Amino acid sequence: MSSRLNMTKSVKLFLILASLAVAGMIPSNSQGAMFTYKGAMLHQGAAIPVVEGAHPVDYFVTRDLAIDYRYVRTGDHLDLSGVAQYESSIRHSFKTVPRFYLRLYFADAKGVVLGYRGIVTSGYGYSDDELRFKERIALPPGTALMAFGYDGEARGTGQGKGGAWPFWLEPVAR
Repeated sequence: MSSRLNMTKSVKLFLILASLAVAGMIPSNSQGAMFTYKGAMLHQGAAIPVVEGAHPVDYFVTRDLAIDYRYVRTGDHLDLSGVAQYESSIRHSFKTVPRFYLRLYFADAKGVVLGYRGIVTSGYGYSDDELRFKERIALPPGTALMAFGYDGEARGTGQGKGGAWPFWLEPVAR
């Protein structure tokens, strides 16, 4: 009887701890504000002007990524298309990219972030992939600037190249 009582207490303790752990993973409304970039500032060098009309092909290049993109702004809408490719630092050192997320931030003329939107999500790709995108985006009122940001993880395979290498660019300062 004593072992059965201890087992019941253990099960109850486990259920309580599991419930608390799950509850801790779900942010409340007040905590959700911590996960937004609204009101933060774009880094000056990352800001790209978003002007009315058609914008010819342009390039955004970092040590990890090269993006060729074009856009047409019509009022508060942006038609954005392009191709993102991993740079040689990733292509020549890693085989796969199991996680990648490219986003576009929108800011006013002073660089204050108004919002952002995911552009490309890749769940399990290769380092030589071309990531094509074509989006019609409703711009937040007052948008004058945009900036690309991303995060991902590259992995090698075999012969000592199995480690994960996280990479990212965050164009926003708190």
